[in-house]
Amino acid sequence: MKFSIQNVALIILGLLLLSVSVFAIPTANTTEEVTINVNVSTITQIDFTPDTLSWTDLNPGEIGENKDLFVENIGSTNITYLWLNATHPSSRPFGSGLRASYDAANFITIKRESDASWAYFYVNRYEWNETSSLPFASFDSGWKYGRFRTANFSDNTYHEFIWTVNPGANGLCNDTDANAAKGDVRIAKTPHNSSSTGTTDFTSSGSDYSYYNISNAGGNYTDWGLVEVTVDGYQYCMAIKSSCDEAIFYKYNIDVPGEEGGCAYQDLLADGTTKFNPGDTMVLNTRVVVPYGTPHGTITGTLRIVAAGVE
Repeated sequence: MKFSIQNVALIILGLLLLSVSVFAIPTANTTEEVTINVNVSTITQIDFTPDTLSWTDLNPGEIGENKDLFVENIGSTNITYLWLNATHPSSRPFGSGLRASYDAANFITIKRESDASWAYFYVNRYEWNETSSLPFASFDSGWKYGRFRTANFSDNTYHEFIWTVNPGANGLCNDTDANAAKGDVRIAKTPHNSSSTGTTDFTSSGSDYSYYNISNAGGNYTDWGLVEVTVDGYQYCMAIKSSCDEAIFYKYNIDVPGEEGGCAYQDLLADGTTKFNPGDTMVLNTRVVVPYGTPHGTITGTLRIVAAGVE
């Protein structure tokens, strides 16, 4: 079949017209929208990771290496208040010879990741008065005394600071005795350890100690006294039972005497001014301090994080 030049030209023109019709861009669009609604339920959830912290082969008087805890608000509420509490022995464990009488959470210290490298504090360290005399130290007549077993984290050294408390005219330690010379509570400035006796004179004529007056803890703890103390540069709330035989050194807990805000040294992870909102995270650095006189074997305890005032 023969094609003329005229026929070829018509075919090419037809192809061009076909191409234009296939690839032509529309001159107008139609758009529809769908609204997405998701109702999120009110739920308070905190992720506290890991669920176990372990230190092994530590000696009495040794400080464990740092281990991190990760905290995240994985719920849907703004958390106004966030604090910690730690389990503790129910009575004085030292001298019992029973590992079960001790509690590892009573060894735990905490600091925020952003805080100074030395600023580890006990959540709540429970101590009891001594059940026998301390022949290397002297005290005013009738005063009770015990030890605050702690550490200096600047040089990683274990320390025991002896404290002594005045039962007062009524025999109780939950309020100030106006007749007490140099305060109702005295705490050593120089620590006691295996290489140093530390402060030895806690009488009114002594000077190597800090002294404080007791106020009543109030609230649900009227049978406790409350003192703001500084020990080795660390600021603690110290609660003292009216019977004078038990003391708590605490920082990040409000489930203790003084929960009404009576202690200026109390510190919360979220305190109402700074809230812990959904998606917020924080890292807590932890170390343990193993006191002298701790029996061998595995000792357990529980650290809890508590949220309140959600919105």
